[in-house]
Amino acid sequence: MVLALSDPPALHAHPAPRGRWHAPWRVDGTALPPHQLAVAKGLVLLLWFFGEAGRLRAPFVAILPPLEWLPGDATVWTLRALIAIGSVLVLGGRAPRFGCGIVSGALFVGITMNALVYRNSLFFVAAVLLLMATHVGAISTWLLRLQFSVMYAAAALNKVLIADWRDGTYFEHWQTVVLDNTWWADLDASLPGPPLGVLAGWAVIVTEFGLAAALMHRRTVHGALVVALLFHTLPVLTDRLTFGIFYSALALSFFVFLEPEEATDASRPARIAHDPRLPWALTAAYVTAALIKDGLVALT
Repeated sequence: MVLALSDPPALHAHPAPRGRWHAPWRVDGTALPPHQLAVAKGLVLLLWFFGEAGRLRAPFVAILPPLEWLPGDATVWTLRALIAIGSVLVLGGRAPRFGCGIVSGALFVGITMNALVYRNSLFFVAAVLLLMATHVGAISTWLLRLQFSVMYAAAALNKVLIADWRDGTYFEHWQTVVLDNTWWADLDASLPGPPLGVLAGWAVIVTEFGLAAALMHRRTVHGALVVALLFHTLPVLTDRLTFGIFYSALALSFFVFLEPEEATDASRPARIAHDPRLPWALTAAYVTAALIKDGLVALT
């Protein structure tokens, strides 16, 4: 298997037998490429593992004002039921694209009808599932991968436009006030040159701009995935922060960049090919992403 920005034409469609359900661990026989179905199944499992459906609340200061007119408890329970139904469709392989669409739509409504529930991490999951729901071929796969590039570019541009990021104020406040890390001030005092907050802020900005470009090029995407995983793992190790579901969902979603291997024997299902060149960090993230949760795993 190679890392690339195009999928084998033969794997663009995998018709599912009518009336048949798949075991949750199978990723073949549907309209989604195997690697995308694996990601979709992982994302819906993470939604339940992190209890995101249970955090939905009645409309309050809705981001989309018309949603404030929705009935409170009835809407919340309807959205939770839709997420459950969509999850069953995805995990069972019966209609994964439709299931992705149901879960995505319910999440979008849930996070936009209550400003206190909205989080960028849930928006990211909903966006990835929506793009999988509309998958029709190579262009859909390209758009799905473009989502990651746009995410990093937008994050970097947002930081560049904020003075606190450029002059180091953000990192200084985050480390010394919010997280109360005494080691930050000691390290800052021991280093010559610009304040540590300035260096850290611009390091993040440059890294995000670099990832946005590298993820869209065939020759650099492999290394970009490794850098991205290390980039997001650093705050997990230093500050014990996973930002809710974001770290796990992002690490799992990186598998959309992998190409599946088509089975040579018609009696065997397609599977995700093993790449001996694949860095251990990517495989480790896939296995452990669902085990990392704020307050569940104490990292020191």
